Amino acid sequence: MSKLMIVTHGNLSSALLATAEMIVGRQEDVVTFGVDLGCSLEKLTEDIRKAMAALTASGEQVIVLTDIFFGTPFNIIMSMSEEYEFQHITGVNLSILLEILIRRNELQGSDIHEILEQGRSGIIDCSEIIGKNEANEKGGEQHEECIDYKN
Repeated sequence: MSKLMIVTHGNLSSALLATAEMIVGRQEDVVTFGVDLGCSLEKLTEDIRKAMAALTASGEQVIVLTDIFFGTPFNIIMSMSEEYEFQHITGVNLSILLEILIRRNELQGSDIHEILEQGRSGIIDCSEIIGKNEANEKGGEQHEECIDYKN
């Protein structure tokens, strides 16, 4: 089973995990860290390093999720990339986290690309879809993917 670490700005990492656990249930072997305003980056880095050592010690796959490319969480994790073996994904969202959690028992390294694509495909400009739906309603065609909450 893959082990996970989520490192983000603020409390996003713990909020993502709590939200995911509402959907898929309690998760083992997942740790979260947040970079807070004014926190000691040295202490945070050391805490993350200790957690990384514990996660990677088993030899099982470790996946690290960060929020922003070249943000502080990203940079902290990248500083450990030569010391520890893990897969690092940045730009985490709830769709990606859920997919990893659901598939973590049989997850292979090559599956990550599919999961990333699913995460990207979940980002939708709903205004565009609703606009198409309203235009098509005048012509009588309905789109099932659009729900009208104006009632």
